[in-house]
Amino acid sequence: MSDNSQSILSARRLEIDTLDEPVVYMRWDCHVCRAEGFRARSRIALHHGERSAIATINVVHGERLRAGEIGLSVEAARQLAAGNGDPIRISHAPTLASFSHVRAKIYGETLEEEQLTAVISDIAARRYSDVQLTAFVTTCAQRLSQREITALTRALWLPASD
Repeated sequence: MSDNSQSILSARRLEIDTLDEPVVYMRWDCHVCRAEGFRARSRIALHHGERSAIATINVVHGERLRAGEIGLSVEAARQLAAGNGDPIRISHAPTLASFSHVRAKIYGETLEEEQLTAVISDIAARRYSDVQLTAFVTTCAQRLSQREITALTRALWLPASD
């Protein structure tokens, strides 16, 4: 988007508990969603002042939100320290390089210790959505070699780098 003012929406705290996952609610006809190609379950970056968060979009129909508003879950509002009416800048979420390792594992590749460490580091930093985390756990439950189990165990016990 070339004009940053178009990617700013007004915060509305919805007081919806989504546990640890930041979730936002956007109108089906939101100009930002249309311009950027965001849809339900898209991952987006949110910015408020010096704070930022990665959130999952849920799309709402009807009049629950006014045009120009973005609904924030309790966790999204907490991470951004945002109140009603605060400007929230929206952008594409950065690609998680470590998730390419998960996709490789889904397709049967063997992962190295460094790759598993990168995945675990991003999971610990809460960069994975619930869906991405489910994909990782499911593929590991079905296809880990003894060497990968050892590497994963080491990755789980390493101190967090973030």
